[in-house]
Amino acid sequence: MLGLVEESLRSKRNLLRSVEESLRFKRNLLGLVEESLRSKRNLLRSAEESLRSKGNLLGLVEESLRFKRNLLGLVEESLRSKRNLLRSAEESLRSKGNLLGLVEESLRFKRNLLRSVEESLRSKGNLSGQPKNRSGPKETCSG
Repeated sequence: MLGLVEESLRSKRNLLRSVEESLRFKRNLLGLVEESLRSKRNLLRSAEESLRSKGNLLGLVEESLRFKRNLLGLVEESLRSKRNLLRSAEESLRSKGNLLGLVEESLRFKRNLLRSVEESLRSKGNLSGQPKNRSGPKETCSG
C-alpha cells in the first residue's frame, strides 16, 4: 500500500511538474503576446505621428498652392492692366496720327492759299506795271 501511495505521489509530482511547465510555457507565450502588443502599439504611434506629419506637410502644400493661385491672379490682373494701358497708348497714337494728318492738311491748304495769293499779287503787279510785292500779304489766315 505504501508503494501505491508513493506511486500516486510520484504521479502527482510529475503532473505538478507538467502543470508548472505548462504554466511557464503559457507565461512565456503571454510575454511574447505582450511584446507583440507593445510593438504594435509603437507601430500605431509611429503611424499616427507619420500621418500628423503628412497632414502638416499637406497643409503646407495647400497653403503654398493658395499662395501661388493668388500670385497667379495678381499676375493676370497686371497683364490685363498692361493690355489696357497698351490699348490706351494705341488709341492715343491713332489720335495723334489723326491730329498730325489734320495739321498736314491745314498746312497744305495754307501753302496753296499762299501760292494763290502770291499768284494773284504777281498777276495784279504785272497788269498794273508795278513791281511785285515780295513781303507777302499783311494779314494771315488762321485756320
